[in-house]
Amino acid sequence: MRRYYPSDEERERLHRAERMLGIHSPSGDSRGNGSEPSGPSPPDSIPWESGITRMSIAAWRELWRDDPERWMREIRDRPRRFDSERRQRAVVIWWNHIPRDASDDRAPLRGVPLLVKDLFDVTGEETRCGSAVRGAGGTDGGVAVVAADRDAWLVGLMRASGASFQGRTAMNEFAYGLDGRNRITGDCPHPLDSSRISGGSSSGSAWAVAAGVVPLALGSDTGGSIRVPAALCGIYGYRLPWDPKRLAGTFPLSLRMDTVGWFVSGVEDARLMLDLTGTGSRSAGAATTAGAATTARAANTSAAATTEIRIAAIVPPDVSLDPDVRDRWNLALADLGDTEGVALEVVDGPAILGTDAWKAYNVIGSSDAASVHKEWLDRYQSLYDPVVWSLIDRGRRWSSERIGAAETTRDEVSRYMQRILETYDVLVMPVTPTASPTYKEADGTFREAVLRLNAPVSLAGLGALTVPLSHSAIRSSGMQMVVPAGGEGRLTELLIRLGW
Repeated sequence: MRRYYPSDEERERLHRAERMLGIHSPSGDSRGNGSEPSGPSPPDSIPWESGITRMSIAAWRELWRDDPERWMREIRDRPRRFDSERRQRAVVIWWNHIPRDASDDRAPLRGVPLLVKDLFDVTGEETRCGSAVRGAGGTDGGVAVVAADRDAWLVGLMRASGASFQGRTAMNEFAYGLDGRNRITGDCPHPLDSSRISGGSSSGSAWAVAAGVVPLALGSDTGGSIRVPAALCGIYGYRLPWDPKRLAGTFPLSLRMDTVGWFVSGVEDARLMLDLTGTGSRSAGAATTAGAATTARAANTSAAATTEIRIAAIVPPDVSLDPDVRDRWNLALADLGDTEGVALEVVDGPAILGTDAWKAYNVIGSSDAASVHKEWLDRYQSLYDPVVWSLIDRGRRWSSERIGAAETTRDEVSRYMQRILETYDVLVMPVTPTASPTYKEADGTFREAVLRLNAPVSLAGLGALTVPLSHSAIRSSGMQMVVPAGGEGRLTELLIRLGW
């Protein structure tokens, strides 16, 4: 797909935005003395517009291997480039952790700093889910929270792969929201424009990767909580296909639709993580090298080079895309259609993917959440955000007929999506109707449209890689590339065909 190259005027606007956000100039070191940091520049750095430097996973690995002192300085100083009050709306805990150099040098994430959304269990840490309901010490002051005695499944997989846990990121309370708002930790804004939302509920994880603080962060996705912030912050995000075993150690929103995933800023990192977390790729505790994964991918690519990749493009019915999003979407489709070895077909989505799917998602999601929170909703009502409490509370009030109808719709949506992915290799759909909206624009109408775009994938429990679509130096939307369980190889092959 075509990359966006900002004009000088847009670069200057970005500079002004950074200054407004308290992002310090990279021309000097973060101690503010104006001198260049000692030692060589990080290898394979990825320069981002206006001087923010995103380092790739490979760059962090090499830095840890070649210059641990510089690595530690980067870990200490990168968060300090941002105003502390704003940073803490995204990264609620930052440990400056120095890993023990005990992992295998071949480990694909050795020396890679990692942040996790505050609903993943991490050994020895408390999981608070961005809520005052958890963490006030028990009794009527809230639910008592104890430190986890083991890592969540995905955290464990990342640690086994060599990653270095650095802290926790902010989120919508109990993962119920798509805008990054939180009255306890503060609203997490877009990393480059504080008047715009970051998306949610995995808002802080997307912010940290987009801002270049870390190259990798974990999130969860029920109705778009990875896909939406990835699209709005201009990065890559992957929601793994639904699998209940992967939810171990993750605080639930909807056990029937929750899944986990990750954020990275570049396509090479996305390829590596698809290899690492794909079904059957590896399991926690197994030793796999990044080089071996790349070699295997190259072999698979060679074998499949003559096979055409079939792509279906669908915009769910009853959704109106903003004109600029529709234009950018059509341009992305044109790029796909012009790619050698790719066959694209625009498919009219059936009615079942429209209003029925959106309503079914709301019924199933809220009834599941009400089941999780049934012991707390009345006792601790004053500790919940009123909006979150209302969204969960409605789940107690659906009739059995309404719940049955929603489950029937879910089954019909799942069957249709499965049929599509038996005919085509990849399904592509928009992620948001608006590019990086302002807080004022991110109203109920926006939320409904976002859920309409993302609910079909959620109901069907499919995997989806969000690819950012740039609109300007700051604003972006996204395309979700949808595959079934075990379909990560399809995504990797498509990215290679696209020349990424």
